Amino acid sequence: VVTPPPTPEPAKPEPEPVAATKPEPAPVPAEEAVQVKIVSKPEGAEVYNEGSLLGHSPFELERPKRGEPGLDLTLKLSGYKDQPVRVTAFTQEKLTVELDKKRGASASATKPAATPAPAPTPTPAQTKPAEEPQPRRQRARPSTEVLDPWN
Repeated sequence: VVTPPPTPEPAKPEPEPVAATKPEPAPVPAEEAVQVKIVSKPEGAEVYNEGSLLGHSPFELERPKRGEPGLDLTLKLSGYKDQPVRVTAFTQEKLTVELDKKRGASASATKPAATPAPAPTPTPAQTKPAEEPQPRRQRARPSTEVLDPWN
């Protein structure tokens, strides 16, 4: 009896190692453009950016997105101090700016400001005589002598 040689079993293909792939990050949703409304008190102030007039308040503009530089604006109104305003990605949707009146500015910009009359100079008879300085009192100083209790 002759036995045939054992037939080798067919080789099972080994599974190929799967390279660890990182899941693709979800696409970052694009930020929607957010409008910022700048309101001045009083209204009607001119809104400037780098010396260029953009418009008058109330004024709307697009808020910079995160990572973008902020906008340096200036609000100007006749009879009021120029007011710098910075708009960044974190600025609220409504920005109310109170303008300060200039000193000596009249209510109407067309009227020239009245110059105050100079104060009259007091004559020597009107001035109070200088008080003589009081002599300084010397305070008694506490004793700094150290006493030895064993002597």
